[in-house]
Amino acid sequence: MAASYADADGRCVASPARAEQPRLQILKQALAQGGAKCIPGLRRWAKEKRQYRGEVFSLEEVEEAVAAWQASKETGATTAEKGQTGQTDVTPPQVAAPAVQSVSRVLPCRKAPTPAPAEAKPAAVPWGGLRVTLRSKSWPWPLTLEAAKVVAQSMGPCHDNLKVSADLLKTLFEVPDGALHPDLVLVAGSSGHRSRIGAHKAILASFSDFFRLKFHGAYRDSAESLVEVSWSPDVVRAALQFLYTGSCELDVAVLGDVMVMADFWQANELADAAAKSWYALPMVHQLEVLSNLDETSTVPKAMVGALVESLTLSFQRAANELIRDGPSRQLLREMGDWLCHTPGACLDRLKHWLSLEEEELRVAVEHFMRSALQAANSSEDLRKLLRPRALKSWLPPAMLQRLAFHFIEHEPAFKEEEQVAFWVTWCTSGGFSCDTLVEIYEAIAAATNARAPLLTLVGGDPKVAPALPEDQVARIQRLLMGLKRAFGVALAEQSYVSDESRFWQRWTQGTVPNDMLQHAAQCLGFSALHGRPFPAVSPAVVRAALSEALAKAEVAMLAVQGPKAVEGLYQRKGQKFQCQKGQETLMLMYTEQQTGKKDDKKLNIIWNGLPVDEWKKAKGIWSIQTAGSDEVTPPLAVLLSRQVPWGLAKSHWWLPDAEGRFKLEPSMAVELDEISDAEASKLKHSLISQHLPELLEVVDSPAARKLCQALQRERAEAERAEREKQNASDAVRCEEDSSEWQQAARVFDTAAAQLCQILQELQGADASIRRRLLAKKRRLETDENFVAALKRLEREDGRS
Repeated sequence: MAASYADADGRCVASPARAEQPRLQILKQALAQGGAKCIPGLRRWAKEKRQYRGEVFSLEEVEEAVAAWQASKETGATTAEKGQTGQTDVTPPQVAAPAVQSVSRVLPCRKAPTPAPAEAKPAAVPWGGLRVTLRSKSWPWPLTLEAAKVVAQSMGPCHDNLKVSADLLKTLFEVPDGALHPDLVLVAGSSGHRSRIGAHKAILASFSDFFRLKFHGAYRDSAESLVEVSWSPDVVRAALQFLYTGSCELDVAVLGDVMVMADFWQANELADAAAKSWYALPMVHQLEVLSNLDETSTVPKAMVGALVESLTLSFQRAANELIRDGPSRQLLREMGDWLCHTPGACLDRLKHWLSLEEEELRVAVEHFMRSALQAANSSEDLRKLLRPRALKSWLPPAMLQRLAFHFIEHEPAFKEEEQVAFWVTWCTSGGFSCDTLVEIYEAIAAATNARAPLLTLVGGDPKVAPALPEDQVARIQRLLMGLKRAFGVALAEQSYVSDESRFWQRWTQGTVPNDMLQHAAQCLGFSALHGRPFPAVSPAVVRAALSEALAKAEVAMLAVQGPKAVEGLYQRKGQKFQCQKGQETLMLMYTEQQTGKKDDKKLNIIWNGLPVDEWKKAKGIWSIQTAGSDEVTPPLAVLLSRQVPWGLAKSHWWLPDAEGRFKLEPSMAVELDEISDAEASKLKHSLISQHLPELLEVVDSPAARKLCQALQRERAEAERAEREKQNASDAVRCEEDSSEWQQAARVFDTAAAQLCQILQELQGADASIRRRLLAKKRRLETDENFVAALKRLEREDGRS
């Protein structure tokens, strides 16, 4: 999931509308929910390259997730929530072994198959791995039993009065290979992932009108024993298992393909069973199925229409049950979990379905979300369920805008305690363009102003508005300030979600309240202070956000301007700032006032000239004094404020004159000069996407200018190093391509091999052999060809 941060009030700031979960986290959740029985299935799915939650995982990823899950299990850590409560026709994904009895007297040429081992079952996984069971109450069908009798007689001698039962029919099929002793092979799947599944023509013909005409008609391919089908092996295998055993299990993701195949094969029993399972799916899984359907889907329109109708009724029921903690709240929990893992393409398809004006589903979903937001105003539990941004990621922007304007017309934007209502932050947090956000703000502000004045008309003239009491005016201003703050956060969030550069290029025209822009800049600056790159905004917005970030960063150095006795650069030393002035050291330090403690000599004295009232209201002072001195000694500057002085445009500093009386010193100023290296590195990372020359034209803070200039130097140095590296690589590549260089390399390699051999032979050799080997070594090292090759290889440029 993309990272999100919180502002000073704890709100989520500048987080995308939808955060993607890491691939490993998906597997961990499956293991936490399904336990050890999931492991064999996940491994098998990885080997077969089957999709789980829209992702195909490698075996290495599965093993890594298994190791992490086992480690967390040993320490007693449990991170996954309980999964979906199943229904009678919804089961964990597993390959059902048919009930098999020995029929060796009927099938003498082969023993009855044994059930598959329990450890071969796939994992019980949530959402994407949901399995459904298709059953037929009328199975076995008379025509199928007659066909099974024909097949049994073709395999060996049987009694003429043989009565074929369901058990006999089951023995003719074995998962996953298909029918026993088949006379037909169905080749299923795409190229590279094809599977051969056995079947019997007679039984297929009894089950499907398509195959009846194909094998028993006058078609040319009626005698063929190999038939290619375009559906996946899982779909074909499930259909055959349903035919031979009366039931089958399959992934809900391929349920639509089973319906399409049943319609093409004209297999009515399979189509009816699939339809019943389709309608009996839990509501969240119905949404999952719908998110995989689009206009190009081959699923019958009647089936899609029935699914939409079922979802419509479900949302209508859920909207009426939100006031109590029941299935509706459970639905919100499950939807939030599912939407967090839903691919963007599926969300787009859901938005398409909900944007159809003629569909009742859109009306039902809109009514459900409106009821949920209304109930959430008085329920903290519902607010927690609705707060995840994923619960808005599937709603089209037009629906979000209708929801917002509905609440503007019918619901107050503030609670009794003058806090912004939950529906305001939910409707505006992500999902809208900045232009639309400002439009919604203006509508709420106009509605707030209209409801706040007294309704009594002066003189009966509706055009004359009464004068508002001062307390009511102050209340309206407080309300709108809270609203501006909420929308400032929304503007910052939306800038990360989409490209809003055109909006921010015209923000200086005065069309957006300055307070709202200030709050947006605070959010952007807070995110930048954590290393998140700035979105596509104007340089002026970056400057404002950078100033907010610098004001919250850890200070490394301050620049004091003014009289020579105190000016200079003060570097942080713990909680104080220190500056070397000749032989003495000055310290800029903050001292809290100890109220009620008379032994505090530093603040309980009254310096001549300082206003007593202002000094008494101060929570503390920033002062400059000589290091190591217990008493305040000149030179001295005092700021009677508990706020940090740097960054303030107007700071009133007091300095003593020649007579020792304090006077205001207008030339005195303290500015932030540098921040800590760690936070400077994060801010540089945030500025990488910005055009630095444009930003340098608008920044006015010394610390911001230093930061941008340092980043510009680092970027130029990195580009220069990259060019040099590329040039060196090109030169080496050009040199290595030359015939002279290659010839010299061959000579050097040959001589080097001989020298290595001589050095090995020198070990343990007697004196005479050692002298002979050393003489040979000297001849090799002084050989003209070797010396020339060595010089040739040492040259940096082969063309020189």
